[in-house]
Amino acid sequence: LYDFTPSEPGELAFKKNDIIAVLESVYKDWWKGSLRGQTGIFPLNYVEKLQDATKEELERDAQMESEVFGEVRSVEKLLALLSVEGGSGRRGEREEDEIAELYQRTLSIRPKLVELIGKYSQKKDDFTQLNEKFIKARRDYEALLESSMSQPQQYQQYPMRHHQSSYQLPQQQQQPPYGGQIPPAGYPPQGPPSAGYQPYSAPNVPQQQDPQRYFSPGPSSEQP
Repeated sequence: LYDFTPSEPGELAFKKNDIIAVLESVYKDWWKGSLRGQTGIFPLNYVEKLQDATKEELERDAQMESEVFGEVRSVEKLLALLSVEGGSGRRGEREEDEIAELYQRTLSIRPKLVELIGKYSQKKDDFTQLNEKFIKARRDYEALLESSMSQPQQYQQYPMRHHQSSYQLPQQQQQPPYGGQIPPAGYPPQGPPSAGYQPYSAPNVPQQQDPQRYFSPGPSSEQP
């Protein structure tokens, strides 16, 4: 509706008939938007909301684009005729009439071309800014993902090192015989060697039979 000149940092400057892409509502009467690659806040009483394009408006824009692109060949032909001169330095009457006709046709599409340039320029700025936000969001997400993947690896390494140092097995030692003590150094486990004495051998004692492994019958009850 009106021109707006910022008075504080972070405000968005715009002129009448500019189309601002609204990003979010910041304050009660202030919104945040983007225009021509710039982002900032602006007052609501300086702008009005655009209604969605109707079917008729969309058809009108499509028709206008078709007319503009349909005259591309006329513009190219006009440029070709203007760049070629006759042998005498003057063009014939027929050529002059054709050039005048082509020139008038190109003039008729000039306002439409300017309008389309304005629309596409605004869309280009909006898409460019949206692409920059997408790139930043992708980088932040990749950094967050990399950070979350590296933290569990560090967490698992420390307990493994602590486990190895805290539960290290002692060196294996020779266990003393049951009921005895560890022999002094230089002696085998069975005691000091005998100095010239014959080993004592016990007398042969008949091996006692295990009563549990044999059966002895009692006296017979039959009379002789």
